[in-house]
Amino acid sequence: VGSCSDGTKYMRFFLINLDRDRDRFDYMKEALRPFDIVPERIPACLGLDMDESLKPYFLSEQGDIVSAMNKGEVGCYASHLTILKRILDEDIQEPVLVMEDDLRFEATFSDCLNALEVLPEDWEIIRLSNPAKAYCKIVKHLPATAGDLVQYWRVPNNTGAYLINQAGARKFLSYQTKRMRPVDEDLRRPWEHGLKTYGLLPMPITSNIFESTIDLLGSSREAPGRQRFKEAGNRHGDEWRYRLATFGIFGCLKAVLATALFKNHYKKRSRP
Repeated sequence: VGSCSDGTKYMRFFLINLDRDRDRFDYMKEALRPFDIVPERIPACLGLDMDESLKPYFLSEQGDIVSAMNKGEVGCYASHLTILKRILDEDIQEPVLVMEDDLRFEATFSDCLNALEVLPEDWEIIRLSNPAKAYCKIVKHLPATAGDLVQYWRVPNNTGAYLINQAGARKFLSYQTKRMRPVDEDLRRPWEHGLKTYGLLPMPITSNIFESTIDLLGSSREAPGRQRFKEAGNRHGDEWRYRLATFGIFGCLKAVLATALFKNHYKKRSRP
């Protein structure tokens, strides 16, 4: 549990880690030591080995995967839901920093933690390891080196590290019974689950610094996502209604043009 200088608890730190990858947990403990953070290890779900309460999200009554996800993707998704379910079951009021075990923390990370108190009151998830691939609207300049709080025109894929509160956990757990895409694909669709989504740029955390162990389970992920998960559907009408509500008409026009003309700029903007 993180604490302020006066000892007040203000954040929880949960780290997803497979039992067979304890060396990664040791690495992460050392990486977080300069920030005075001692993470709580959350055993990751290995394939379909998950709590019974989570199986209806992914499996049929016969125990078969109901989507095009492979076992590794299901286990990854279930690991994240394990944390969100715990937030509700234990009535955790503090914001929770959810981390996977392959991260590098930039020097700006410390200032990002200290900027928590100036976040918008409506936030439900803050993406901390998502490199921008399209236009981002700056919502607020944060203190010191924390960077900018942004809203994404297209939320990038990545679940390496994010801050979530109880309202966000409740929404994401309840918005849909069967999960048909990997967790990063679902989280990047706020028009479906309704989470008030923000991000930080430049990214204070870089993810995927080690080789993934997800692909060691189940089928290959080489096929394009649109092809693999087409059965999940695409709610384009909801997507554009969300964009209009978030950016406005002129903001949408600006986002389309800026993304087309300055895509490389946003990619560079992601880095500290």
